Amino acid sequence: MTQVNVQDIIKKSGVLEIMSMKFANKLGIPEEKLKLYLERKLDARLNEIGEKMSTGDMSPEDFNKARRLSKLDMNEINDKTIKDK
Repeated sequence: MTQVNVQDIIKKSGVLEIMSMKFANKLGIPEEKLKLYLERKLDARLNEIGEKMSTGDMSPEDFNKARRLSKLDMNEINDKTIKDK
């Protein structure tokens, strides 16, 4: 089984930078602070999902969400986000 580092995929995609830039202006928050906040939230959520998966303590709904995410094409999301920007 191939191991995938979701955090690396998200960081390499540039999504956090784009979101930070887009929302920082609208919220009046420095871009770097917003990016740091988003990174921490992402890390916390991924850790939570990982813990649930490793202990088998995952609801059927959460399992289905995680399974759908595994089929997600990050390139499509990144392209769409950049086009919307």
